Amino acid sequence: VLGQATQEKLRHYVESGGHLVLGPRLPSLDERLKPCALLQEIGEPPSSREDRLDLGSGFEVRKADLFGGKTSCRNAHGTGELIQFGFCFPKPPRDGIAQEAASWIAALLAESGIHPTCPSADPAIETALHEADGLPRVLFIANPENDFRETKIQLAAGLSRNWIDAWDESRHQAEGGALRIGVPPYTVRILVEESR
Repeated sequence: VLGQATQEKLRHYVESGGHLVLGPRLPSLDERLKPCALLQEIGEPPSSREDRLDLGSGFEVRKADLFGGKTSCRNAHGTGELIQFGFCFPKPPRDGIAQEAASWIAALLAESGIHPTCPSADPAIETALHEADGLPRVLFIANPENDFRETKIQLAAGLSRNWIDAWDESRHQAEGGALRIGVPPYTVRILVEESR
């Protein structure tokens, strides 16, 4: 279930060059429970379904849709694409395996053709690069763990070597295309790209 107006916006986003990731299933009804399959029309129906599926490292999902034997698929539409995952991400089977889970999710995303723009050498550290026309790029570096993490962030081609911390205005310079940075527990560092 997803409102018709929201389905229209998301479809327009894909048609205009956006990359949309959805799952475990594409909506078939609107907010009034009336048929509305605007996203299903640009997606792919699953080819089969598994009641239980072992994804490795102790991760198991129930009721997974498969697309030609894979847990995900990519559908080009307009100038963008819709990426479907046929399951809900499972809860880790035991505590203390954040790095294992991060590595597993990275491998799953890579199978779907999704690669991080600025990956961290430490798989527990999450990164996101935000871009907007006419504005400096902003790199978010998150540590969801309860200990301090020192990591190396590999910068995508074309990014500046020079970055400024949005909070304390400290300067950071990449060497060999990578930034070395420390991130305290449960913290998000925000770095703003300096002009190239």
